[in-house]
Amino acid sequence: MASSSHELLARRLACILQRLNAGERLDITALAEEFSVHKRTIQRDLTDCFAFLPLDRQDGLYDTVRAHWGIENRLHWMLDVCFGEDDCMIRKDNAPQNLSLLKKIVLNLIRADKTDTAKTSLRLKRKRAAWDDDIRMKMLEIYPL
Repeated sequence: MASSSHELLARRLACILQRLNAGERLDITALAEEFSVHKRTIQRDLTDCFAFLPLDRQDGLYDTVRAHWGIENRLHWMLDVCFGEDDCMIRKDNAPQNLSLLKKIVLNLIRADKTDTAKTSLRLKRKRAAWDDDIRMKMLEIYPL
């Protein structure tokens, strides 16, 4: 008898919760193989279903999960949205690491910019700085003599 997708999801989540409560360290790839699903399915299960569980704040897991998603939302997602990092085709030698570092520096400079009082996106601020030398000079706090 075939189980519905909801039943399969419930079984996966129950198994994962039991293992987490037992203190077991879980590997997404191993879980995907065990449940015969793709890694993305396990990742989705974990993020969509466990993100709203009331976790005990004393066990450290809550803080670890929150810190991870803070990094994901504040850095990686912003790099992808503002700079299209996921679509970057640079692959040779150290160029990917070098370009990534430069993008992070630029992102921090744009975030630190207090000269633009309008509420605009970081992507638009980056484009304005690229288009206009005066805006870029203000952002970098470089003033002509």
